[in-house]
Amino acid sequence: MDKQQLIEQFEAGTINRQSKGVLRRIVIKEIFEDLIEQPIEIIAKILNEKRTKVDLNELAKLVGYEIKDTNIRQSFMDEVRPFQDKLRQKGHIILAEKNRTQEKDENTKALIDFLHARLAEPDYKWPMHLRGNLYRRAIWAYFIDTPLDEVKYPGAPMSQKEVKELCAIIDVKMVNKELQTLDYSSTSATDEMSDTMESKVISRLRKELKESKEQLVEERETRLDLEKEIEQLKYKKKESLGAGRDAIKAESIR
Repeated sequence: MDKQQLIEQFEAGTINRQSKGVLRRIVIKEIFEDLIEQPIEIIAKILNEKRTKVDLNELAKLVGYEIKDTNIRQSFMDEVRPFQDKLRQKGHIILAEKNRTQEKDENTKALIDFLHARLAEPDYKWPMHLRGNLYRRAIWAYFIDTPLDEVKYPGAPMSQKEVKELCAIIDVKMVNKELQTLDYSSTSATDEMSDTMESKVISRLRKELKESKEQLVEERETRLDLEKEIEQLKYKKKESLGAGRDAIKAESIR
């Protein structure tokens, strides 16, 4: 499906989440291809004040199609990073690479902002787990704007203390029916079965590893014992040969 068809679907309100992502990616690539040859005065309009990186808010305004900086940060950085690298090579920006801690903090903040924004929407439908609480894998898929079947596990920010506390509050609200929900019982039940099977496999492998280690220890101890026995036999043989030679010498003296 080409760009024009995707635009027509978007304008008609019939575009699905995945196709919307495809359209956004096409537009982002077109913007970067156009900007890379522009003078710095034009490029600077989508950079932050210090000209160290692309301002994702400004990029989102250029892209359109309901995209937000959060969507770009979570789903389109593979397009943004090479563009920034090219700008750095041209001397248009001084790109200070973030360390992992900084990236983790930004992603965590973006997720918290996303959850708070959804809480402020009375009609927002929260994905509900089999047990009636927030289905973490699904809300993560919503956050990164990716189909659920392509998301195997919730991202690392979901395990951060602030996010876990906020999700616990959402759990309570869902149980108290203060929020609208979408039932993901069957999908989450499949997750639990998969997790249980995976846990059993891991347990079995750990047991086998432990047994293998114990077997290696036993074999090593047995080998060391045999080596000691061999050394003792060699020593006894040497002593025996020495005693025999002494006897021969004594006999010859007589």
